[in-house]
Amino acid sequence: DGKKIILGTTYKPGIIPYYMDNQTDYYIRLIGDREITVFNRVQREQKNSLQDLRKNIEKLMKIPNIYEIFIIVNNHFAGFAPESANELKKLWGLSYHQFNTQKSLVDFLK
Repeated sequence: DGKKIILGTTYKPGIIPYYMDNQTDYYIRLIGDREITVFNRVQREQKNSLQDLRKNIEKLMKIPNIYEIFIIVNNHFAGFAPESANELKKLWGLSYHQFNTQKSLVDFLK
């Protein structure tokens, strides 16, 4: 019934994102293959996936019983998750913070 189980969908090469229209919550993952190993900049163009995501989210937003939509961005999606998140925010006209580099664990220990 969409209230006990949240269908997660994924944007990953070779997988077609799937949305059910009877859910109140959505969990969407933007992931990629494991070819990218350095996460300091966008290395893979993902504009088509982001536009598709936007189109689907706008459809979901018209459904009256939607409670939450979670979008999780992985570094493997485009190479730099903070910038991918910013691209999503730009699509919806939301404010964003510019990140110049990906911090490592060592940066937080200083």
